[in-house]
Amino acid sequence: MTADPGTPTATYRLQLQPAFPFAAAERAVPYLASLGVSHLHLSPVLEAVPGSTHGYDVVDHSAVRAELGGVAGLRALARTARAHGLGLIVDVVPNHMAAPAPERLNAPLWEVLRNGSKSPYARWFDIDWRAQDGKVLLPVLGGPLGEEWRRLRIEDGTLRYYDHAFPLRPGTEGLPLPALLDAQWYRLGWWRLARTELNYRRFFTISELIAVRVEDPEVFHATHATLLELVREGVVDGLRIDHPDGLADPEGYLRRLDRAVRAATGDGHGGDGRGTTPEGEGGQRTAPEDGDGQRRTPEGESGRQTAPEDGGGRGTASDGENGQRRMPEDERGRRTAPEDGGGRGTASDGENGQRPTPEDERGRQTAPENGGGRGTASDGESGQRPTPEDEGGRQTAPEDGDGLRLTPEGEGGQRAAPEDGGRVTAPEGGGGRWTVVEKILARDEPLPASWPVAGTTGYDALHHIDGLFVDPDGLEKLTALYRAFAASPADLGGDWAATVRRAAREVVTHELAAEVARLTRTASRICAADVRLRDHAPWALRTAIREVLVRLPVYRPYASVGTPPATDADAVLLRSAAAGAREAFTVPLEARVVEVVRDAALGRLGDGPDHRDFCARFAQTAAALRAKSVEDTAFYRYTPLLSAGEVGGDPGRPAVTPEEFHAFAARRLRDWPAGGTVLSTHDTKRSADARARVTALTECPAWWGRTVAELTRSAPAPDPHLAWTAWQTALALGHGDAERLVPAVLKGVREAGLRTTWTERNAAYEEEVTAFLTAGPCAAGPSVWAAIGAEVDGPALANALGAALLHLTMPGVPDLYMGTEHLWTALVDPDNRRPPEPGAERQAQGLAAEKPLLTRAALRLRRERPEWFGPGSGYAPLTAEGPTAAHCTAFVRTGAGGRDGAITVVTRLSRRLAEAGGWGATRLPLPPGRWRDLLTGRTAEGSAALAELLSRLPVALLVRT
Repeated sequence: MTADPGTPTATYRLQLQPAFPFAAAERAVPYLASLGVSHLHLSPVLEAVPGSTHGYDVVDHSAVRAELGGVAGLRALARTARAHGLGLIVDVVPNHMAAPAPERLNAPLWEVLRNGSKSPYARWFDIDWRAQDGKVLLPVLGGPLGEEWRRLRIEDGTLRYYDHAFPLRPGTEGLPLPALLDAQWYRLGWWRLARTELNYRRFFTISELIAVRVEDPEVFHATHATLLELVREGVVDGLRIDHPDGLADPEGYLRRLDRAVRAATGDGHGGDGRGTTPEGEGGQRTAPEDGDGQRRTPEGESGRQTAPEDGGGRGTASDGENGQRRMPEDERGRRTAPEDGGGRGTASDGENGQRPTPEDERGRQTAPENGGGRGTASDGESGQRPTPEDEGGRQTAPEDGDGLRLTPEGEGGQRAAPEDGGRVTAPEGGGGRWTVVEKILARDEPLPASWPVAGTTGYDALHHIDGLFVDPDGLEKLTALYRAFAASPADLGGDWAATVRRAAREVVTHELAAEVARLTRTASRICAADVRLRDHAPWALRTAIREVLVRLPVYRPYASVGTPPATDADAVLLRSAAAGAREAFTVPLEARVVEVVRDAALGRLGDGPDHRDFCARFAQTAAALRAKSVEDTAFYRYTPLLSAGEVGGDPGRPAVTPEEFHAFAARRLRDWPAGGTVLSTHDTKRSADARARVTALTECPAWWGRTVAELTRSAPAPDPHLAWTAWQTALALGHGDAERLVPAVLKGVREAGLRTTWTERNAAYEEEVTAFLTAGPCAAGPSVWAAIGAEVDGPALANALGAALLHLTMPGVPDLYMGTEHLWTALVDPDNRRPPEPGAERQAQGLAAEKPLLTRAALRLRRERPEWFGPGSGYAPLTAEGPTAAHCTAFVRTGAGGRDGAITVVTRLSRRLAEAGGWGATRLPLPPGRWRDLLTGRTAEGSAALAELLSRLPVALLVRT
């Protein structure tokens, strides 16, 4: 999927929603083409829950979303884009579908609820039919069934509960209500039961997102047919794959997708997207193509998935009394109850006992934070991509026997790619399409070299760019001030490693209790079936599973049943985790259960359905645990520097040296030259420019310590941790806008779970938080913000421009989030998902006016000279000479053979530079020739004086004249 004819030079992400449909995107095309991008990057386009602001809550894979303009609107957008030289990249959500209200919106799920495990759609969903007496637990009731009884009713052949509408099992329509409930293929339950009793796989802890068994070839075909047709038509030119770590077999899925894309585009050689044979890595046979005789799912007219004729068709957004009204969304995108209290759960139980937003064991709301993003709570029930942790008891290993080739281990047990990247490029003229995966990598973790993709979406690049502007000495001082001010216990925000460990234990014990229970049941069956493994008690298996999971330092291992026991990093990671897990047992013989869990996770105990199920589900649960414990808990507890808490980041070690940055860029160019790079996304908790402001605090830690103490004395906070975090959040935004600041800070304290949570609300504390914000940051006068600006604005703008230029010129394909061509400060969703305004006139002064000019110049250069930036290009660091050389990071990008090229020069730690007296005699030796700065028009050659080259701007983009 890395054939260069389709490799973008740069993409521009648009968050489609009813307020910004295809027609609005079409109107923006001329502006975006003039900006210099080569492709539009669209959020999910398939039919979603009505009103969804993100589209990750898919309800029908066979249709393009009507609220956005349908397939006609998408085709019109593609035509206009192509007329302006642009292509379309589409976000693909393979992991899940919404479990919506009314349930008829999801026709396959409706059919399963009506006909149970015998339904032709039963194979779609990861449901453990051996649990819950063969029924699907639906945790939708606002209270225990006995209290909600009178709110259930039979109407038009369906069972109704507020906005919910459930199908009836054939032949049960006339039964009395108690008997009717018992006779269904589902069990209606109190929403709080989900945390321990749920028997279907979900995304993280979001019960409103039911995971799809896309590893099944039939399910793959049905859920990808429309997207593949759009690829075949030339409407879609590339794919972004959402959350691959949620899949049972990420590599198997990506290989099947690559084959299907090649078949759709007329290249039927059956390779893996990089010119390999139909055999998997290590010679394992891959699955047949989707024309393999598999029975296809029922389809209605025009190929739309339909439910039975008894009213199971999809409801439209305007469904009335019989079609069930759709729920309005509150400002966070959560479905809210009608005014009479009759809707599905608001954030807190109301008069009628309605179900709040989903919670985990600790009572945290579990909806991910942005609908497509990593999971925080404010997006509500419908909103996020799911991580598969199959509750289903179904065979979950790929049916085609696709194995995972485990890459050689690196130092410290990290997965490492071979020295040459281990990759085979696609043949010239290949039929693949540029594809990137939203894989979240640990700092030194490489992307599996055998995946047939162009690379990741680019969070790894984000952290290397951001880290370059962190002053490590200043961070150490800032952290010491934070610890003294906040006085948090070590494991509740005082120490990063201790905070992560405690959060992981809380999540695995409480929020993921259902997932661990499912793994325990499977492990018990494995042990019972093998005389050599018997006598391991369920409690011991459960303990071992938890203890191994919490010790994994990456999102998930990649292992599969049948893989030879090679000396790979996954085995090293699991062996290390297992060694530590033994400490949880006092009896040595009982501790041997840890080895059983380790070997089951590596796929080494056998090759039956339960063995495959455990191996896949363990990895999926590990990914959910990492996301929930680190990103959705620890990031909000450990807050010396808020900008360090981003997806895949390491707040305990955020700083990156220039040498580390150059080494990362060189590896990127060698191994994944067409992979994505990002600075801001719909998932980032703060936009790049907001983070640039916070990062500037590492250059003035003493000032910040004094300032936050003074501000808190004049407007006391409920607790010092909140004061530190809230004022940094306001500083990131640049002002005290209550409409934006209050929701973001309240979301943060609920995610942290220290004194309130999403579902166990401490109303008194939250009122105190709101009162503090209102009297403090939101009431701060112009003099306060002027004083803050005097210290922060200059370094922040230098950071922002430097990060932007690095992003646009380093190896990889830059993805610009909507609006970020300008200086753009945004907080966590929904603040960062406001409808875009591409091309809107902006009033800007000083350096703020330079960012759009910088962005346009770099993007147009990439478009005009792709050979300098894409696969086959060159990258070489340039080293400044002189007393302040450490403040300059520079590199040259060249075409094949090192000819021509462009030079990037950025200033890092600009405040420290000024304190040292400026550039002085520091110079930057340039390659031979005369060079011109595209941003200022200045020329330079030989050994350029940085004081002159960077006198107007803290960055430069040079080309030979």
